[in-house]
Amino acid sequence: MSDIFISYAAEDRSRVRLLADALAGLGWSVWLDRHIPTGSTFPQEIAKALDEARCVVVVWSRHSISSSWVREEAEEGRKRGVLIPVLIDEIRPPLGFGLIQAASLIGWDGDPGAEAFEKLAADVAGVIRAPAGPAPAVPPILPTKPAHPVRQPQTAGPGSESRAASRRSFPWRALGVWLMAAVALAAVLAYNAYRTGRIADRGSPPAAATGVRLSAVLAEGGQPLSRGVAFDVFEAAANAEGHRKHITGSSHPNPSAWFPLPAGRYFVTARYLDASTGAEVEVTPAGATRQVMNLRAGFLRVAAVLADGQAVSGAVYDVYSEPDVEGRRTRITGSSHQSQASAQFLLPAGRYLVTAAHGGANARADTAIAAGRTQDLELALVPIAKPR
Repeated sequence: MSDIFISYAAEDRSRVRLLADALAGLGWSVWLDRHIPTGSTFPQEIAKALDEARCVVVVWSRHSISSSWVREEAEEGRKRGVLIPVLIDEIRPPLGFGLIQAASLIGWDGDPGAEAFEKLAADVAGVIRAPAGPAPAVPPILPTKPAHPVRQPQTAGPGSESRAASRRSFPWRALGVWLMAAVALAAVLAYNAYRTGRIADRGSPPAAATGVRLSAVLAEGGQPLSRGVAFDVFEAAANAEGHRKHITGSSHPNPSAWFPLPAGRYFVTARYLDASTGAEVEVTPAGATRQVMNLRAGFLRVAAVLADGQAVSGAVYDVYSEPDVEGRRTRITGSSHQSQASAQFLLPAGRYLVTAAHGGANARADTAIAAGRTQDLELALVPIAKPR
């Protein structure tokens, strides 16, 4: 059973992964990866996870609003009263979901300290912590009238009658209410401490500890990324199928992360938006080992214009790899209809084909991405010739 079921379109996986990591960092279990165990069918496994989840977070985007799967999963969450909608694109939710207030994570970069994410986390906490039904009545600790005759002591010392009266008049039920309030207050204070970083895995390691401190850069010699990076640690040796055993990972995207580890060799990875990298690292008995992960990636900022140079809003962009030996290209990433006049992507350094489409016009161009740089690309839209 998972606390949170995230419903999303496959095209948004990299952005939704940031959301899943941030929610998991608050201690909730999240169902996101649609990997089906052997012997199970796709619909059966999703239905089981959806039915058992305590909260359904639906991610509305340009892609998901046209997905019948996402709409059906959202409808199930709404019927159960556990639906939390999230917007990651400037769109209107599908018909029937527009009246439900949606949290806006448009432009969110994975920072768990962002106000928009904290509001979403509070909404989720309100659903998960809500009781399934009305709370049962709490019986009084001391009955007002004994069900059976009470045997009175034959002798009583001085003051015994006043002590008995004091016990009867003590506000036990009020004390119980105050204790419950104190526990709730302690939980709120602990959560706030977590949010402000007093309870986090970003602290400095003890001087004598062995382990690895990971950080990430876009290019060799660049400044470490300030936030939004997810790190994982694996065993160095891979099995016969090339898979490595996962040891630990950052509880939520951080600018850096410290992992206490015994001395030895490990394989570590860093993931930031659509860019990722991995490397082997040696943890020595001498103490903390530092490893800077070079993502070797840069940003592509693309815009579409009409023949007269006028900027266009609402274009669809796609980014493809260089052709393989058979001339085929692989779609790397892209965007759907946007309200902005440009789109931005983070890509590994290399050459790409970029396309744009708007109405009855399209455009395409090759471009190169350099690590640590931002490449601006303007695509001039050409009307598609109609067959006669």
